[in-house]
Amino acid sequence: MNEELIKERPLYHTPDFKEKSFKEVEQEYLKLFYSFHLESPKILGVIFDMDGVIIDSEKLYCRFWKEAANALGYPMTHEQALEMRSLNHTLAKEKLQSFFGEHTSHKDIRAKRVELMDAYLENHPMDLKPGVLTILDYLKSNGLKVALATSTKFDRAKSYLSSLQIVDYFEEITSGDMVTNGKPDPEIYLLAAKKLGLSPANCLAVEDSYSGLLSANRAGCYPVMIPDQNEPDEKMNNLLFEKFDRIDKISYLIEKWSENV
Repeated sequence: MNEELIKERPLYHTPDFKEKSFKEVEQEYLKLFYSFHLESPKILGVIFDMDGVIIDSEKLYCRFWKEAANALGYPMTHEQALEMRSLNHTLAKEKLQSFFGEHTSHKDIRAKRVELMDAYLENHPMDLKPGVLTILDYLKSNGLKVALATSTKFDRAKSYLSSLQIVDYFEEITSGDMVTNGKPDPEIYLLAAKKLGLSPANCLAVEDSYSGLLSANRAGCYPVMIPDQNEPDEKMNNLLFEKFDRIDKISYLIEKWSENV
């Protein structure tokens, strides 16, 4: 396990490890990692990302980032559009400038993307991802707390959930305009857990992107990935504890852990 990957784990950033060598940190991390599989955590809440996890929107963001950039003279590829997912304003600006140069206008491209996507959604309602209602009903019936941690602004996120008639399942909505530092910073997951009255160590975090997984991991949650636009690469695999092809399958993990608590 290399130093870069160890430094991405929440354990590395705790006060007890600041004065230790990398080798000592690595050994302590591996000890805790393996004990995790033997001593299951007590999961009391689930924090969901929204785009690509709850609603089938990531394909639209990828499409309209690309169309907006191309309309303004920036030849964005599909792969570049994928890299724009779940980034906060600052990181999205930096990413666009890394693609097209320092004078690239993030403001103009984003405004065009919003214009194109809103026009599309006027005639094409947003869809839920498969299994969403099943898992939300399961969590409600089993008394687990549920929150949203999305980079999308609050009003837009609540509007999407309301239009799909699922907003009442969520005890808390934590949005990108509620935090100073968006994903991949851990702030949004720390705030979501706090609003639920839970420790991050008692929360599953359900994500579909690298920046989201990194945010949840750094916060100390247990990241679970439901791939949407792409399967996890090695970098993602080192941030998550489990991967499922459908969101409702996380109930298997919760039940397994509950049996061992």
